[in-house]
Amino acid sequence: MSGSRPVGLGPGEVKRKALHLATFLVPLIYLNHNITRKQASLALALGLLVLVVVEVVRLRSRVLGALFRQFWGDQLRQHENNQMLGGTYLVMGFLFSVLAFKPLVAVAACEFLVLGDTAAALVGKAVGRVPLFDKTLEGSLACFSVCLVVVWALGVTHPGQLPLHVGIAGALVATLFEALPLPVDDNLKIPLSAGLVMHFLLP
Repeated sequence: MSGSRPVGLGPGEVKRKALHLATFLVPLIYLNHNITRKQASLALALGLLVLVVVEVVRLRSRVLGALFRQFWGDQLRQHENNQMLGGTYLVMGFLFSVLAFKPLVAVAACEFLVLGDTAAALVGKAVGRVPLFDKTLEGSLACFSVCLVVVWALGVTHPGQLPLHVGIAGALVATLFEALPLPVDDNLKIPLSAGLVMHFLLP
């Protein structure tokens, strides 16, 4: 879990977060390259299908599961040895956001997940001291700060399309749901909760 205090920043965790962070390009490509919602949805659905096939194979086959762990084992959380990977949930979160929300709201929600969640994890695990649920206050403050930067950047590049109060509300909800110990993967609960709030607050 991102921002969780017991997990350290070992080499595997650093690689995991670097891969997670690299996905920030996906929403930007959707927003800035004249890609329609239908095209983005189809691409994400295809990616999700591939990942689901990989999940089934690695979980059902001992040999292929062992091979998968040999290459990626240092990046896996303990529960991912017999459950779905966080990366699969991330693509699912992207897909649901694109399907459910207007492009700028979907992009903001997805970037809250990628950038805000990464900031929460790195700061929470590196310097977090004050407990907040099973995360840290420092991690949550980092998450909110980075989400606000996302709102500001989208406001600069797409003026008037995401009112400031709507973006701030989304950033706050993303931060709250990142910290809450709900039985739902962060990669789903962060973008969908933030996107839903922004969707209903838009004029």
